[in-house]
Amino acid sequence: MSKPLSRWKKTKRRNVLNIVGRFFQELGAKILRARIPHNGSLDLAIEKILVGIEVKAGDYNNRLRIPVEQLDRHLKENLNLFPDMLENLIYCLFSYRNPKKPTANGSKHRRSRLSYCKDEIDIFSMLSDHTDSLYVFDHRVIQAIKKRFGTNKKKLPCDPEAEVILVGRNYLDSFTQERADEIFLSLKLDPADWAIRERYSNISIRIGLLAHSMKLRIVEVLPRDFMDRLDSVIKTPPIGVTSRRTLRLKETKKNS
Repeated sequence: MSKPLSRWKKTKRRNVLNIVGRFFQELGAKILRARIPHNGSLDLAIEKILVGIEVKAGDYNNRLRIPVEQLDRHLKENLNLFPDMLENLIYCLFSYRNPKKPTANGSKHRRSRLSYCKDEIDIFSMLSDHTDSLYVFDHRVIQAIKKRFGTNKKKLPCDPEAEVILVGRNYLDSFTQERADEIFLSLKLDPADWAIRERYSNISIRIGLLAHSMKLRIVEVLPRDFMDRLDSVIKTPPIGVTSRRTLRLKETKKNS
């Protein structure tokens, strides 16, 4: 039996955050051929090449928030340590459209498209139709952004004192192949060792009987040697060829 609408409304904020997180975790796993690691502190791992993955997502209306404590903990507890023995940490930063429109009562208040979703399938469908970008950043790029722009507080509702690294949509858009040297020099990274690659992936998403098509722009900002290792696992197609993936999502089973 599905969850009654009244119970959904009472826990909606928590539900939405969890469901959005699950959607992007499964999408990231499909794109990078990754899976949930043994220790569970990271979102995903590519065990074949010893890579840990943290997944974040944000809409056009807000900057992505990367908790400093979480980044430091991953570097301290996950890299080169048993049982995972991971050698690299990357961040998958998804960006999606979440348009706002006036409320029906005629007030000046505007509600986002996501806030109108009624259940899990509705959220999955909304994100399938509105997600358009994925940025794959080596953790050293995140550290360099932190060093250049600093951190902020009072940006996480659950922990106002937590330090976070804010990454805006406009700044993400500046990571292009044409501006690679400029970007890396601004972050004090050697352009000879780093690369920016842009590609596209067509993803078919199946949600029960519903079908959605997503064309995802993928921007990878990685060390050149690591990019070659990653390609060996995710089977990146030749330049100019769009990759294809199929993601099947199932509604979470609920207690009757």
